[in-house]
Amino acid sequence: QLPPLDTDGQEDNEDTPCVSLQPPKSITEKAILFIKCLHASKLSREEISSEVIVTECFKQPLDHLELVTREIYLPLLSRGVGEEGDKMLDMLHRLLCLLQTTKGNVEGDVVLPLPSIEVLAEAAGSQTRTSVVIHVLESFVVTWMKLIKSILYKDPNVVILKGEPMRSSHVGPLIECQYWDHRLVMLTSLKDQLSSAVVRNILRNLEQTQSNYTSSFYALQKDISKAVEDAETCIMFLNTLKPWVHRLHKSHVTDDIIRVFPPLLHVLQLIWRNCKYYNTMSNFNRLLSLLSSEVMIKSRDVVGPKVLSDPELAYLNLKTALRICASFRGCYLDYREKIEQFIKRTADQGGSNLSTGGLKMVPWPPRNAAVFLKLNTFMERCNDVLELVVTIKHFKELEGAVSVDSDSKDPLLMDVNNKFISCMEQFQKSTKDLLCFTDDDPFERSFFDFRTTILSLESSMSQVLLSTFDQCPNLMSELRVLEMFQGVSRREVVQASLKERCDSIVDSFTDELHTVTDMLATHRDTPPQHRNMPPVTSKLYWLHALKERITWPMEKLREVAAELLEGDKGWSLRHIHSQLLQDIEQHKMETKSGWELSIPTGLHHRLKDHVMVRDDGNHLLGVKLDPSLLEVMREAHYLQHDPFNMKMPTEVKMLMRNMSEQTLHDSTTRLQLVVQHYNSICQQLNDTTRLLFHNKLELIEELISHGLEEITWSSPRLQDFVADSTALISGDLHQVMNSVQERLGKVDTIIETWTHLGGMTVFDDESGRGSPLEELQQKHKELCDCVEAILVPSGDRIKDLVEEIFEVVEVSHDSPSWHSFLNHIDHMILAGLRSTILCALRTLTDRVAQYEQGHSIPCLVRVKLGLVGSSVSFTPPLDQQSALESVPEVVRRWMDDYLALAKVMKPFTPTCGSPSKVRKETCFFSIITDDAVVTANVAKICAHLETSARQCQSLKRRFNEITFLWDQDVKSTFDEFLHGTSLPRPRSLSRPETVKTRSSSAQQRPRNSPSYSQSVISGVSRRLSTSVSTAAGLTDYGFLYTSGSVLGTPSMMIRSSRSRVGEGEDEAKRPSIDDFDSEISIFKGIHDQIDGLDDFISVGWIGVSMKPAKQLVCALITKWIYIYTSFLNKQTTVALDSLSKFLEETEPVVVHLSYNEHSMESFMKLMKMFNKVGSQQKVIDYKFGAVHRAMLILEKYGYPLSHERVQFFHHVPQRWNNLKKKVSLAKQRVSPHVQAQAEVVMEELEQFGKQCVDLHEDFLISPCLNYECNDEQASPLISAYCSKVKELKTTAQDLIELQDLLEETVFNFSHLSEFYDELLVLQAVRELKANIAESHSEWLKVKWKDIINIASLKVLSELHLEQIQSLPEFTMDWDICQRLEQSVMEIVSCLPLIKVLSMTAMRPRHWKQVLRLCSKSVSRLSINATSFLDMNFQQFIDLGLQCECSALSPRVVTVLLCTKCLTAKCCDMSWLHSATADKTSSTLRTYV
Repeated sequence: QLPPLDTDGQEDNEDTPCVSLQPPKSITEKAILFIKCLHASKLSREEISSEVIVTECFKQPLDHLELVTREIYLPLLSRGVGEEGDKMLDMLHRLLCLLQTTKGNVEGDVVLPLPSIEVLAEAAGSQTRTSVVIHVLESFVVTWMKLIKSILYKDPNVVILKGEPMRSSHVGPLIECQYWDHRLVMLTSLKDQLSSAVVRNILRNLEQTQSNYTSSFYALQKDISKAVEDAETCIMFLNTLKPWVHRLHKSHVTDDIIRVFPPLLHVLQLIWRNCKYYNTMSNFNRLLSLLSSEVMIKSRDVVGPKVLSDPELAYLNLKTALRICASFRGCYLDYREKIEQFIKRTADQGGSNLSTGGLKMVPWPPRNAAVFLKLNTFMERCNDVLELVVTIKHFKELEGAVSVDSDSKDPLLMDVNNKFISCMEQFQKSTKDLLCFTDDDPFERSFFDFRTTILSLESSMSQVLLSTFDQCPNLMSELRVLEMFQGVSRREVVQASLKERCDSIVDSFTDELHTVTDMLATHRDTPPQHRNMPPVTSKLYWLHALKERITWPMEKLREVAAELLEGDKGWSLRHIHSQLLQDIEQHKMETKSGWELSIPTGLHHRLKDHVMVRDDGNHLLGVKLDPSLLEVMREAHYLQHDPFNMKMPTEVKMLMRNMSEQTLHDSTTRLQLVVQHYNSICQQLNDTTRLLFHNKLELIEELISHGLEEITWSSPRLQDFVADSTALISGDLHQVMNSVQERLGKVDTIIETWTHLGGMTVFDDESGRGSPLEELQQKHKELCDCVEAILVPSGDRIKDLVEEIFEVVEVSHDSPSWHSFLNHIDHMILAGLRSTILCALRTLTDRVAQYEQGHSIPCLVRVKLGLVGSSVSFTPPLDQQSALESVPEVVRRWMDDYLALAKVMKPFTPTCGSPSKVRKETCFFSIITDDAVVTANVAKICAHLETSARQCQSLKRRFNEITFLWDQDVKSTFDEFLHGTSLPRPRSLSRPETVKTRSSSAQQRPRNSPSYSQSVISGVSRRLSTSVSTAAGLTDYGFLYTSGSVLGTPSMMIRSSRSRVGEGEDEAKRPSIDDFDSEISIFKGIHDQIDGLDDFISVGWIGVSMKPAKQLVCALITKWIYIYTSFLNKQTTVALDSLSKFLEETEPVVVHLSYNEHSMESFMKLMKMFNKVGSQQKVIDYKFGAVHRAMLILEKYGYPLSHERVQFFHHVPQRWNNLKKKVSLAKQRVSPHVQAQAEVVMEELEQFGKQCVDLHEDFLISPCLNYECNDEQASPLISAYCSKVKELKTTAQDLIELQDLLEETVFNFSHLSEFYDELLVLQAVRELKANIAESHSEWLKVKWKDIINIASLKVLSELHLEQIQSLPEFTMDWDICQRLEQSVMEIVSCLPLIKVLSMTAMRPRHWKQVLRLCSKSVSRLSINATSFLDMNFQQFIDLGLQCECSALSPRVVTVLLCTKCLTAKCCDMSWLHSATADKTSSTLRTYV
């Protein structure tokens, strides 16, 4: 795998190539590509050239192609001799010329192609190729001439005006300048290339050969020089024009742009007069056209791209653009006129020769010449667009009229507006750029359609206005219509349609003036009275309103339709209007004079009255003031200001001198407010609040007495009295009283909200099926948190409110009045808490009442009946026996939580109205828990719930009889059922006794345990004793329990039965097909019984969901049924599939049997076929009924076989009978042939028997029977022998059939099966050896003194010995069995000795005797006590003390038993005790 090629990250090292399977992102210089063809698979050296394509890729392909052509192809291909070589030389030079020219065009330069001088020089050396070389040189010269002429004689009008690309980013005259700069560069380049040494050499060679092209080429060189001079001259003149063009580019203000035009045209005039090139008509017109285009583009930039997005801005921009274009045109016409005068003056002086300084005077083109086509077209377009913008502005007024309420919309107006919008959208859709001038520009057509539509809309708009005027109720609305449609109404078509309606507006206004005149005459003395004004001021305002009523329409009429005031009707209207204004002004003067005369004298003496008065009936206060005094002051206040500005009479001035109207008004208003607040306080006081404000009330009464007896309106102390009264009553007591009442109201509102909290309940399920306890607990927690979250802030808020009241009332904490007030607050809180708790319990108490009255109540709590572990129980539990919290306990806790809400609130007084309760933090809770109503409700609720819980326990008894469904493992129990050891169900369902399963313990038994090893050995023994008749499987047992082969031969089934470990039970213990049917029917009955239970049962307050238990039990039953039916289905399917495969393979063979060949190979083929059919005959005949019964059972319980297998089963008997007939006939025909070849057959059988005997003898001398041979060496040998025996068994099947046809016994084929059994026994022995070795490896590592559980080791060792001795007799001669027994016997013989040596009664003399025996056993070694005690078990065995055990044990044991009671007194044994004390780290203990 190669990394992807990425040249961007590579270092710039040309010598280091990069290889990749992916194409590169970019190529630095060169890339080589190898592409394998699609049809190619594996590449070879011979085919690689045809199956792999190789190509190159370069970053600059033209450079590479030119280089390859010049350096490779041209030198190689042009060396040919004769006409073919000359032709290749010419063609390759043409290609080289084309490549160089193309490369120059791509790079934007003019490149004169050059031939390969080296190749031509080499070719010129031959006399025969001189003409070809001259021809090539002339071809290149012709190409040069064409390139030069294409540059010299190119028309600038084509390049500049017709848009030939020059890579220019400029517009206008700058394009002309850039053209000449580019032309000068190109000509200079040509001149430099023609001056090169190669070109001069080529021309010199052509001159020598007297070529006809040299003279023409030299003339062309002179033209290049002249063209360079002309280009330099034009550039010199155009450079004078550049500064002004750049200034025009940079100018953005209109005046700055216009100021550039005169100097710009003046420079243009100088160029025209002095430059010969631009004094010609075409060249000057081109320059003038570019200049006008520059002005047009500048004006277009002023307008902007989105013209119609903002009509107001577009209107201004279009006006500006037209002004710029008009200014340029005007300035140009001024200079043109000067030029014409100059030409005329020159003509008069010089006669008919219109020339100055050798230049012919060409007149400037007129304003409508073709050079100004773009500018004139742009100005016409701007005028059209301006008309379009004005029309849009006029019709935009319709949007304001359409956006009013829908009730007043005119459908015709909406239609006009919609049509205009649609017209605009169509116009904008068809015309993207309004200022674009192209041949296919759709503006003209679209604008014509737009104007046509506008004319029709103007007619419709006239109808809309007429209809709108008809709906106007008065003159004001008509004038508003004219104002709203001011733009549209001034269009010619609309004005002609509205002439009559405008005359009616004048008549309506005239009628309005007459109406006002009549109103003035009628209500002159009794005008309408304004509610909040005095009468004189109200009358004057009425006259002022009449004046405004006739003034505004006249001003609006002059603004929107001044032409209506012309003519006779207009003159009459103006006259009536002016006369009415005079009458109104005269009536104003009369009203003012009448008010002055009505003012009473001595009015200022009434200021000496007292300011207050008290009502004797209800003791409420009032303000004492003469109404006329205040009325005069009010009139004067209005009349001396705008819009009247009246001069006040003397009496009023005197009154206002003593008391200003503002002061009197303020004092009166403030005193009225004080009196109102005082009266309000008196009405709100009660016993509690009166105690709080006792001191302030005394001060107020003293101050009011001054106002009743001393203070007058003219008193100098009036303002102080008003200020004190306001401060003491309004500013202090009234605000404090309002603050206290407001906070008490908030406290009451807070307590009121608690009652609403009590209505919140967790039992809000309306389905009648209750809610899960978890959901109810969550709701209860949320409810309690919610209530507590409200009560805690509420308590804090009440506390804050009480603190605020305390701060406001300014009393002491120890004041009796304050304690009385706090006690009042506590009573309010207590009543609110009690009401809240009772309301919270009301949902449950109402249900209790309904239940006691005999009504059915919906359940509140929903529990599930299901399996928890191995028992049926409720979730959540209903009794207190579970570790989890039961439903009654949860509900009781909820009740306590409700009552505990009272702990949240703390009383303000220690006693809270109850002298016995003095603990402040528990006062409310104690009172509420002692409340009889609350306690009774809680007890009643809990009692009813516990009753419902006890009634629910009866539902569990329905599942007690089927606990076996979940207590027993399905698979292991079914396996035991197959072995006939247990039933999955209690037999009480069909039989009296119950059988428990043992599968769970069997599954967890370890492989290295003795029971497992015993099963291996017993399985081998049982395999050896199994009979052929039982293993043949010709009954239900054979159908159900043979190893997956219904159609195997009897001998094959013998081998299958022998290959299974642990299978040796009698056929009678195995269940039959009828037993399967019985078991499945029992499960089916249980399923129907459980499925018939109700999903939900309501028991009082508790709803029990039976669905979880039903679903789980039914699922378990289905699982039990499925394992039975799947077993039958599998066995039936295997049987039918095997039979189908057998018939498909056998029938064609039987049909095409040939009896003409008499060789041994042909006999063996026939015998193989006969053996195959014969082995199946009894199997099929006996098992066909079992398959049929199994299919009926599967169909009965809803697990039928597939349709194809059922059809096969119905047709298979006929096919099988036909096959048996054919095989029987074949045997009859083959038997004579076999008898005839008896010698050959017997020889074949003898050879097979000798092969079997030789293999068995080789096995008996093989190393796999030796103890020292490990499993890595023995396992391959045993596997090899097994494979060979299996091959011989396969061959034996056919030979058995052949020997039967021969009717003689040549070889006993049962010896082959016995040999195979010996191999199986050897495998079991090897496994037993591995297990014993694993156990011994752990024991022998432990020190012998650390072995503490000698009895367990003895039991295990004896069990190992028993397993070895239970092996078959033929294994006793095997070395592995003898050595294995010897190793176990060594451990068994050592264990009693270790037990004796481990006793604490051992004496030093005993140990000395042991050490002497050790020295005898181990020669040349000195063993002391320390080394002896440090030996592990293996070293202890190697000492051989077990051999001396017979002489040592009786004497030592006798001594130990006699001295056991003196163990505590034997101090001389301390050295041994310290050496043998630590026995806690024994590795053996963990194993045992």
